[in-house]
Amino acid sequence: MLIAVMACCALTLSCYVLVSYAQSLGSERAIAADDDPLLHPLPPGIRVRAFIHTPRVVQPNHTGICKETVPGGDELEWYDVAPWRIGPSGITWKLNESTVPAGISASQARSAIDDAFSAWSFISPNPDFFFDGGKTTIKTAKLDGTNAILWKKLRAGILGETYVWYDTVTGLVVEADSVFNSAHPWVVSNASGDCSDFDAYDLQNIATHELGHWIGLEHVFAEDLTMFLFGAGGELKKRSLGVGDVLGACFIYGCDMP
Repeated sequence: MLIAVMACCALTLSCYVLVSYAQSLGSERAIAADDDPLLHPLPPGIRVRAFIHTPRVVQPNHTGICKETVPGGDELEWYDVAPWRIGPSGITWKLNESTVPAGISASQARSAIDDAFSAWSFISPNPDFFFDGGKTTIKTAKLDGTNAILWKKLRAGILGETYVWYDTVTGLVVEADSVFNSAHPWVVSNASGDCSDFDAYDLQNIATHELGHWIGLEHVFAEDLTMFLFGAGGELKKRSLGVGDVLGACFIYGCDMP
């Protein structure tokens, strides 16, 4: 039996399709409506979640409006946690370099993503907790044993999507994939501060948010925290974690505030 319910959370403005597929596998998944790979049957005890990151302003040919951090905005102790965590041995990620958009080199993309992972490195004393596994040719999100990061054309109004498969018994991540929307302009900015003058999405900024889902954080409705569900062109402030982001991560991993 297939039951689909459209759910919209008034507190977070986060909308998704919750699909519960009752079968012998007993699987349950929350998925983006246009992602067929997630409709495939899952192994026993495995579930998958999809997170949709959207522009602050959704309108044609507009990348949204970046806002400077308000006084105390990044000090809010807001966080929400998902039912998974990365195991103590860490996680290996791979980049599909062939999908990196024009204007960004593969080395720039890899460096920006590595910096995004570094923002979360305090959750483990293991220096190789987030390990760069090199290249992949995977072109879509699917449960295939590879933690892939790539670009592909997604629906309008989506910056990126992150998918996390997890074991409901152990609570550990089985796999995570992040997909950035190739239909939007992307940049690796050398600027500093909260906002730049680029009319494009900064890769490190958006990636830091997406990787927060890998480690087990949900969206929050606090616009100066990294896990805020909206992004904007020229935005850089998600590169640096807010207090709520750190508290949430340390709640999951038992770490001390850096």
